[in-house]
Amino acid sequence: LGIGVELTHADRVPHSSADVSVAVHAESGGKPGAKLFDLISPTEYAVGHSFFEAPRGTRLEANTTYVMVWTRNGGSWQRLQRTTSDDEDPGSATGFGVANTYYLGGDVNNLTKDSGGNALQIELYTDTRLPNATGRPVILSAVDEAGVLYAHTLDIRDPDGIPFSGDRTDAVFFDKYDYKWIRVDGDDETTIGTDSSRYRLVDADTGKQIKVEVSFNDAAGNAERVTSLPFGPVAEPDPLPETTLVSNTGKPALATTTVVTTDYSMGFRLGDHGQGYEISGVSIDLATAPTDLTVSLWMGKHIGSGQGGSTVKLFDFENPSSLRAGLNEFTAPAGAFAYQAVEYFVVLSDFGASLSIRETASNNEDAGGEPGAELADSAGGDSNVLRLAVKGARRDGGVLVSNFAQFGEGDQEVISIGDQCCFSMDVGGADRYLIRGFSWPGDDTTSLNGGFGNPLELHEGSAANLKDGAATRRLTMYNTRNNEGVGALTAPLGATVAGGSRTYTFLMDFDLGKAADGGTIERINAKILRILLPDADGEDTPGAAGFDLDDYGDIATPDAPYVTVFGEPLYVMTSNLGESGNVYASLGGANAKVISQGFSTGPETDGYDLVGIGVDIEGSDDQVPDGPTFVSAAVHASVDGKPGGKLFDLVSPTEYAPGLSFFEAPRGTRLEANTSYVLVWRYNGGTWHRLQRTTSNSEDGNILPMFLVADSFYRGADLDNLNEDANSNALKIAVYTNNPPPGNATGRPVILSPVDETGVLYAHV
Repeated sequence: LGIGVELTHADRVPHSSADVSVAVHAESGGKPGAKLFDLISPTEYAVGHSFFEAPRGTRLEANTTYVMVWTRNGGSWQRLQRTTSDDEDPGSATGFGVANTYYLGGDVNNLTKDSGGNALQIELYTDTRLPNATGRPVILSAVDEAGVLYAHTLDIRDPDGIPFSGDRTDAVFFDKYDYKWIRVDGDDETTIGTDSSRYRLVDADTGKQIKVEVSFNDAAGNAERVTSLPFGPVAEPDPLPETTLVSNTGKPALATTTVVTTDYSMGFRLGDHGQGYEISGVSIDLATAPTDLTVSLWMGKHIGSGQGGSTVKLFDFENPSSLRAGLNEFTAPAGAFAYQAVEYFVVLSDFGASLSIRETASNNEDAGGEPGAELADSAGGDSNVLRLAVKGARRDGGVLVSNFAQFGEGDQEVISIGDQCCFSMDVGGADRYLIRGFSWPGDDTTSLNGGFGNPLELHEGSAANLKDGAATRRLTMYNTRNNEGVGALTAPLGATVAGGSRTYTFLMDFDLGKAADGGTIERINAKILRILLPDADGEDTPGAAGFDLDDYGDIATPDAPYVTVFGEPLYVMTSNLGESGNVYASLGGANAKVISQGFSTGPETDGYDLVGIGVDIEGSDDQVPDGPTFVSAAVHASVDGKPGGKLFDLVSPTEYAPGLSFFEAPRGTRLEANTSYVLVWRYNGGTWHRLQRTTSNSEDGNILPMFLVADSFYRGADLDNLNEDANSNALKIAVYTNNPPPGNATGRPVILSPVDETGVLYAHV
């Protein structure tokens, strides 16, 4: 619609429209290129804002740089207001920016950049209401299903309000978002999924990047759209090393049973692999082909007993294209997951008046199955067992601790808005733990506070500390699936907690949301289904040593529910976090956008697994990065201590706070032995932020032999213009692996020649 320019000094404004002409040009190297159109000068000028109107119907192209050219044609000297700040007010249109400098000269062909790096103060106007939603969706790898991406939307804000469906009498409110998943292949973008916050990766996604676009109408009815940063490139999926986890189909079929009850069940457990199991399918021996049959997986039946107690339906298997007499293979949903040492049962139902199945009397399962796996000793109420095989593979995800191996005796509901549910967990002795997510069981009616759900907070401290206000919130996990079966919450990227035998407490607070008009609404469901535990400690199944779940909850719950905590232990390879701090290193502005810190590895021939790098952020909440888009981190080769070629990008955390921020490395990353690397932290915009540094060169980081943090860092406007810190400070960082260090002994043996024997060497220890 037009451009506004700020004028200064009453005796330095144009006398009339004839004294000034203003046009918009294409951009060429920051200077004006060809003129595109003239703007209409105002009739009168005064100190302050002067508006130059564009020709009616003028359009600006997307992602394009333009130059406004002001030409003095006569009259008195003129003065335009300028600013030294590079933090332009972006207005309400995403991606717009004002250049950081202007050019001045005798004519349009002889322009020189302002020596002070100043910008003119201008505004661009449109007559169309622009979207004003802020934040972005963030793509996470769903913790509960392999190969599934999830759009985390809690960072999206809108000054006009985020709408909710339902009315004030409805206890469940859902954020009304539409989703569009996009595959990015160079300059080509292809829509690959819509209308779901979850997307399952396919083979065509390998090597490509994925984005998600979230659109909605805000509470004022305005259309809004925000898009994530690209996720990827997507790694080629690991082939599933499918095997038969447990089976008795190698035993002879000794009986044919006709089932006339409502359903028939067969129990099993899969062993004690610490990360649980992917389930691909189940084979069942049918004596005749039924017309209809539903096969489902449930959790919570004692092996060898009838159904009873607390049971949770997990999913239905997909039937083969046609049922037949003999072994029929029923396919599990992609990413179906079963926990270690937990009791499950397969249910055959919806088969009409009767079902003919083949059984065997043998309780000795076939050899070659998963160690520790077993089938029930009886099924369907008689002494025989169904001929059945469960197929799948060991899971490669991280389970820190689970109490799913315990068996519940009933369920209990939390029924009041304002109730709180909390229970504690003692963590093990690793240096830190990377938290991936959390799951617990529910059903499709009471479930986990319905649909979108409330977040789950993890606080450092006991339940008693939480009630006394002495616990500190460390991270928040958000629902990525709420439905029949086991619901899942996913932690933000880079969420870690300190290890070393500490106590943490989970808290879900059934609080009140806010309506668009500012009034109070019941944003969450008024109840959840909880599975109670039957007895005291001793039945946790940790995937990481030293974890212990408290079997007794607090605040509003007499007992704690079934839970599984996903994550990985982190062990320090080198660190100087324990050194005394010094004045922070600030990032932002034109001359401090890149900072690099070197480190070097030890002599281990096979190299070292890298999980990620932690960086210590200094300051208060208003001095940390605004979000993942405003910081990027990567590991480069080292050339004389400075960054060489980039080796790989690190994944920025979803949220920042003062203290340690963890940047995760791509899965499977290895560091070579006896090699120097450089961590490069890049400021991409937003709030200036500060990194903690230290003057000490005595790293407490020689945890693995010969690992070191370099004694100084480099900082500058870009990678090609880095200068070493004048005071030889080092950034405070920690380099993490998920492999426990090989002991903590120090010193070396020394070889001596004993004085009492010639030709003998002696090891002095």
